[in-house]
Amino acid sequence: MLEYDEQRLGEKPTRPVAPTARLTLQDARAATASLRKELAPRGEAGALFGQERGDSLAGILGAIEQSFVAPPSIQVRRPARPT
Repeated sequence: MLEYDEQRLGEKPTRPVAPTARLTLQDARAATASLRKELAPRGEAGALFGQERGDSLAGILGAIEQSFVAPPSIQVRRPARPT
């Protein structure tokens, strides 16, 4: 994390990182329900905790997955180095 914070992290990993597992919508919902069940008795999760609004959770998970598996759709331009 320090390397990231100090912008010393390379663009590509030094060694390949294999994907471990895909987070499905059902798994995300189950994890949220489990967390709510744990937090609610302590008063740390209100009535709205974990309540989905439309398909937003599916959209978020899709966007995250796409960012890891899809090629970038926009090229990032680096600032020119002073000479």
